[in-house]
Amino acid sequence: KTTSIIEAKTEDITPHPNHAIVIAPLLFIGVANGMYFQALNDSWAIGGGFQLPINSAIYESQGGFGLKGEARFSPGKHVLKGFYVAPNTSISYVTRTSSNYSYSYPYTTTNQENKGVVFTLGAMVGWQWMAWTDFMIDFGVGFDIYTSSLASQSGEYYYSWAMLGISNSSIYRSSGTVGAIRLNIGYAW
Repeated sequence: KTTSIIEAKTEDITPHPNHAIVIAPLLFIGVANGMYFQALNDSWAIGGGFQLPINSAIYESQGGFGLKGEARFSPGKHVLKGFYVAPNTSISYVTRTSSNYSYSYPYTTTNQENKGVVFTLGAMVGWQWMAWTDFMIDFGVGFDIYTSSLASQSGEYYYSWAMLGISNSSIYRSSGTVGAIRLNIGYAW
């Protein structure tokens, strides 16, 4: 009588990237953005990026510039693939001009300029995967702690979702905490 033993081995053959360039496409509604990540080893990667406000219907004029940085820790085998924890920070200088119109006599227009700096510290947990050979999808949730010197001409300070192109003048705060959701897509190699 003959007995045979068959062994099967599975192996993950998808690429394990060391570099990635990503964008947050949903932010392009109000913010042009991009970020680059570099793997330092199998557990850590660092990244840096930019944010540029895009003119919107909310404001007559909008400008500024932002920088962001992030470190990613992955308990798995590959830092730019799978689960991660990511402390992050950003600093943004924002300028905006909006017009207020009077619809009764005397008809007047007043311009209000807001400008200042928004600084955030945050943390995210997320999952990134290679949807195709070089196409990365990244989803994360977390929070940001912010402080802002963004002030109106009347001197009232407020956080205005500065880099999203969204403002609510009833939010008069110079600091606080806000939830964050991330959906990035990009190229990884």
